[in-house]
Amino acid sequence: ISGGESAIQEVTDKLKDNRARDMIFTLTQLEQVNLENPLLAGVLDLEKVGVFGHSYGGASSVRVAQLDDRIDAVAVLDSDIFLVIPEDSEALSQAVMYMTASNIDANVQELEEISKRNTLAAAYLGKSTPYYFINIAGTTHQSFQSDAMFLAPYISIGGESVTLNAIDTTPARITLVISTYVLAFFDQHLKGIDQILLGGPSDFYPEITITIKK
Repeated sequence: ISGGESAIQEVTDKLKDNRARDMIFTLTQLEQVNLENPLLAGVLDLEKVGVFGHSYGGASSVRVAQLDDRIDAVAVLDSDIFLVIPEDSEALSQAVMYMTASNIDANVQELEEISKRNTLAAAYLGKSTPYYFINIAGTTHQSFQSDAMFLAPYISIGGESVTLNAIDTTPARITLVISTYVLAFFDQHLKGIDQILLGGPSDFYPEITITIKK
């Protein structure tokens, strides 16, 4: 792109809502399918809808919830949400889970920058009720990608090997922890099934630190 960083930023700003609007379009199409499709009409339950995503996808999930009140619950997985949403955004009306990595691969300066971003994101997302803040020990930003986790140690980014988990855990364990908590969140806030996991610390998942606002 010609024009330097300002031109790149302009294009990025225009693209910020694209993923969110793609998801909104898809949900609208599913509603039509549920009404009109001869095979699938009435099959889909679209009364309770949740969105979730990792990294940029997590930020896009927040943006969907801002734009579409059909969304009932949002799970954000280790995301710099202000890449997509305006910093002066009003609080979400939906239930929110914000899950972060412990960033065992980061140096001191990187940890400070990550901490600042997470603090800002938590301050915004924490305005929602109910709200769950979860940190997972022994993880990195890449730990939330199941494909990357199970390809380890055969992947690299920019020619450098990627740290995916601490030596005292495994990709399978981290994937289990993440999926279990995300599923519990949606079961409680979409299906109305009470989840003990969301009530506080669990002996079964000692790598989890959880803060709850109801």
